[in-house]
Amino acid sequence: MIGLLLRFLSHQADLFRSGCMKTYYRLKYPGLSIDGSSYLAPGVELVCVKGSLMVIRQSTLGKGSQIRTKREGRLELTDCEVGAYCTIEAMQSITIEKDTLIAERVTIRDQNHRFEEVGKNIAEQGFDVAPVLIKPNVWIGAEVVVLKGVEIASGTVVGAGSVVNRSLLEKAVYAGNPAQKVKELS
Repeated sequence: MIGLLLRFLSHQADLFRSGCMKTYYRLKYPGLSIDGSSYLAPGVELVCVKGSLMVIRQSTLGKGSQIRTKREGRLELTDCEVGAYCTIEAMQSITIEKDTLIAERVTIRDQNHRFEEVGKNIAEQGFDVAPVLIKPNVWIGAEVVVLKGVEIASGTVVGAGSVVNRSLLEKAVYAGNPAQKVKELS
């Protein structure tokens, strides 16, 4: 009985901590909108710089995840589960739609460094950006990397460790570097 009570109190304290963190981030970043039903696990970092927009609705963000908008980026998470230690960073636009499951240590970015100018520091060459759209009911396996300009079709599964550098427009299972279709889904 005491063990049950302790688990209940621990859960209530964690919900209180999550609520405090949501309030802190709302006050710190005017461009951030996060609803009351979303949950921030311990160690989650949100960064929403001036001029950018971040909307988080009915979503769970796993331990140690970093969700960032830079410059005039827009990031929208709706009714999705983000696993532990993920990085999602928008410079232009990332949209992750409902019922999407993102496993641990996934990276999703809508930008890549430019590096074509030999003799010029890479850090000085700027970025290429293109929006990322992840449709509803997608499962992204552990340690997947999703790069700029990608759209992932509804119902798609992306296998662990894959690199998604082009759109996956058919409902299927994809795996590898680069991600290739390995199985049709009906």
